Amino acid sequence: MSGGISFNPGQAPACAAAGPNRKRKGSALEEESLDQSGWIADLQNLDLHGCSKEQEEAFLEIYKTLYEVSFAGLVFHKARLEGLAESVRAVPPLSFLILIQKQPLLGTYLCGIKDATVNFPYLLRGQSPWERTVYDFHQSFMEHKAGEILGLSMFIERIEKPRGELIQRFIEQNQFRELLEYFMMN
Repeated sequence: MSGGISFNPGQAPACAAAGPNRKRKGSALEEESLDQSGWIADLQNLDLHGCSKEQEEAFLEIYKTLYEVSFAGLVFHKARLEGLAESVRAVPPLSFLILIQKQPLLGTYLCGIKDATVNFPYLLRGQSPWERTVYDFHQSFMEHKAGEILGLSMFIERIEKPRGELIQRFIEQNQFRELLEYFMMN
């Protein structure tokens, strides 16, 4: 239908995590090396402070729905999404960033949601799921920044020094949109 807002971003997100990794069956060594690749040392062993398996699944379900459903269709999913969002509200923002690295599909969903924002009329862009995600992430980080950011020093130790300095600079300068995009793109 013409005149409707198409939120479905299609199959071509521009992010590094643009698609699920395809692995050959029976290649345990290859799977092990893929699990340990990336810019965070021992990523699979890094603890997600304050994020349970159920909350990980809730994040994936939220962003999968936002990725797959049209903006107009989100009305039918509103109550379920709000319930899921409430179940993950207490997850520290650093754990969410690490989850993006541990679950490449989450990064794909986020990239697609971000890319779909260009399909929104200018007046509605501030209400897009992407802008809401950035706003919620910013609010959560500001709350956690008021105290000690749980696990930040341990996390910084596990990555290359230039990346760690960049991440710390983003946090110090309250550039949380850029921080979120950095994790999505790398």
